[in-house]
Amino acid sequence: MSDAFDGAAAAAGRVANELSGTVYGPSVQAGQIHGGIAVTVQAPTPEARPKPDQVPPLTAPFVNRTRELIALDRCLTATGEAGAVIALGLLTGLPGVGKTATACRWAQLSRDLFPDGQIYIDFAALRDGEGADVSEAVAQGLRALGVDNAYLPDSLAERTALFRTHSAGRRLLVVLDDVNHPAQVRPLVPKGPGSAVLVTSNARLGELALDGARSLPLDPLDGE
Repeated sequence: MSDAFDGAAAAAGRVANELSGTVYGPSVQAGQIHGGIAVTVQAPTPEARPKPDQVPPLTAPFVNRTRELIALDRCLTATGEAGAVIALGLLTGLPGVGKTATACRWAQLSRDLFPDGQIYIDFAALRDGEGADVSEAVAQGLRALGVDNAYLPDSLAERTALFRTHSAGRRLLVVLDDVNHPAQVRPLVPKGPGSAVLVTSNARLGELALDGARSLPLDPLDGE
């Protein structure tokens, strides 16, 4: 706009600078444009994609659970021809029985199976009363895959769709710790062939069986 037009319009109260909706990325607002405007956004190359490595290390010696680790091998590596299936495993048991340690130990032993990384989300840290912030859990998964906060959608549905997009073509392990509802798991199932999801829960979460989950109850260790 010319300076004269700007001043007249402002004096008349007709100048506004509003942007409706949500914009992810650069935007330009102008009255009159003379010449061209070029906006260049450099997309990350596949080589630059981050490889998450988030599963906590074990801080104490891990003993026994050989049978359970073998069962997890069978459950989470049976991905079918050309790795076309997403494996879903569920470790259940009483609080303190060792579910998290077993999940972390299996993840440690299986790093080579998931060349694109391992994502870890602790739902206990997201819990407020009985529920948990599933939308924030998916946001954590997206940040692990390299999505900046500025590009995170607001709704859970949009975040779930974006997580599927960014996990497609990657072979990932997603460990979801201390889950208490099946709805916390489904948005975080990756799309990449050969990926796996390992869930720990104090509850049985029987509904996940409909999604193909294989349940592995964890009993307390005996004295020996």
